[in-house]
Amino acid sequence: MRRRQGRPMKPDDDIRQEVRRWPGATVNFDRTGRHPRAVLHFNGRERFVTIPGTPGDTVHGPKNNIAIIRRTLNALGAIRVAVPFGRGRKRWRNPGVQQRVVVAGEPAPVMPDPWEPLQAVELFGDSEELPEGESQTATPCECLACLSDMAGIYPCLIEDEQ
Repeated sequence: MRRRQGRPMKPDDDIRQEVRRWPGATVNFDRTGRHPRAVLHFNGRERFVTIPGTPGDTVHGPKNNIAIIRRTLNALGAIRVAVPFGRGRKRWRNPGVQQRVVVAGEPAPVMPDPWEPLQAVELFGDSEELPEGESQTATPCECLACLSDMAGIYPCLIEDEQ
């Protein structure tokens, strides 16, 4: 169903192009009454399909006509030749590791450990072990920072004032 540059294809051109893909099938066109009809022949059997005289005003018209022709040829027992998709060789967008050129140079410098300065800082004062049952945290005061769920994250307001 290719379209010629400048003007749309006639319905019979679309049908002839489709019938070429079905080995052993032939088509003849008769004009009877208002609409032409395509007479499809395969293995001594024939069927006719009424086709429109004009291509129509939408994209779906010619596609629907071809679908009817395909169903009819399939009912006659014809087998359509598989049409390969794409043309030419397949392009490889990523050549792969084997074809890449790796430039040898000096190795990248090793970055220092960003957590090393923090490991030297003692967070809770002396690192002596506490006896069981005792907590490292002091008793909370009555400020909003100590009474909230975020105690320990925000600094105590009373200690800041002192």
